[in-house]
Amino acid sequence: MSIRKLATHAAAAGALALAAVQFASPATAQNVTIVVPFSAGGGTDITTRSMQEEMAKSLGSNVVVKNTSGAGGTIGVVIPPSVPMILYAVIAQESVAKLFISGILPGLAMGGGLVAIALYQGYARSYPKGAPLSLRTIGRSFVSAFWGLMTPVLILGGIFSGLFT
Repeated sequence: MSIRKLATHAAAAGALALAAVQFASPATAQNVTIVVPFSAGGGTDITTRSMQEEMAKSLGSNVVVKNTSGAGGTIGVVIPPSVPMILYAVIAQESVAKLFISGILPGLAMGGGLVAIALYQGYARSYPKGAPLSLRTIGRSFVSAFWGLMTPVLILGGIFSGLFT
């Protein structure tokens, strides 16, 4: 399979994914619905739910989080390095490097499209802006999350060093 053909397929997949993005219903005085385009229990879901209470206070409305696997779920397969992409390369005997190269542009286009839609909806609906981030806040968050961030390092370090067998 040529690089041009791979790029065409990847661009078509990106266009289909962007076309599948659905706008959430406009915010009402009673409820604000946040549609998380990933399955429940994942990182995006947990992050959104952790912000739910603060958003409800800020908006003065009830905030509901719904999970639907949709266009956002396809972006993880396209952006390298993804496990499905590597499995496809192994099964189809294609070059992993060529698949990675052909997945970068569509992945960035899909991500940019999702960001553009989120920004448009935020400005069009006059959603309130949060407090600006400071280096102090980022530092505190990093210190409080340090051991969670170090977990993969500890596990892999223990395995590769021979401490965990």
